[in-house]
Amino acid sequence: MAGGASGGFAGAAGAGGASGAGGSDACDLGVAQSLATQQTLDLFGQTVYYAEGATLPAGRYRVTYLDGCMKYASSQDWTIHAYANGASAAWWLVGQTSGQRLVVPPGTAGYAVSNGAFATFDECVTANKRLPPIEFDFAGGKIGVWLLDSQYGDNLAGLDGRNPKWQLSRIGGCADGGIAPTDAAATDAAVN
Repeated sequence: MAGGASGGFAGAAGAGGASGAGGSDACDLGVAQSLATQQTLDLFGQTVYYAEGATLPAGRYRVTYLDGCMKYASSQDWTIHAYANGASAAWWLVGQTSGQRLVVPPGTAGYAVSNGAFATFDECVTANKRLPPIEFDFAGGKIGVWLLDSQYGDNLAGLDGRNPKWQLSRIGGCADGGIAPTDAAATDAAVN
C-alpha cells in the first residue's frame, strides 16, 4: 500500500488542525504511541491507530517523530528501532493489520551504543528530534503504529510513559476528503 517513501527520519511538530509544515498544507491526524508500561509490556504488540481508527483517504502522508524511546532488553541501550531495515525489532506504520506494513517511521536504529543506540533516554530523544519526517503515498484505509518484535516481555518502556510517539499528517490539507480540522483535535490514537 505504500508508494515511495522519502526523507530520512523525524523532526518535531505540533498537533491540532492544518499546518504548513514543510512548505505544504497538511491536515494533522493526531499522534500515536504504545501505551505499554513496565507492568503491561504486551501492549507493545498491539496496533495503535491514528484518527481513532478512522478510514483515511488515499494520498500523500507525513509521519514525524515527536518524543520517546525504549529498550529492546534491559541490558541494551535507548533507541527507537533495534535494526534499520525493519526486518525485525522495529516500529512500523501499518494498515488494517500488522501484516500490511506501510513504512518504518522516523527513528534512530541500534540496540547498543556501539551500533547506534544511546546511553541515556534524553540523548536518544534529542537525537531523534533532529531527524526529518518521512513522506509516503497511501492507498487509503486505517493507519496505525505497531512494534515488530519477537518478544515483548523483555522490552523496557520509555521513562514516565514516554514510548516512541509519532504525528501523522495528510499532505494537501483536510478539505479534499481528509478528516476535517475540527475533528482532528480529538484524534489521539485509539488502541485496536
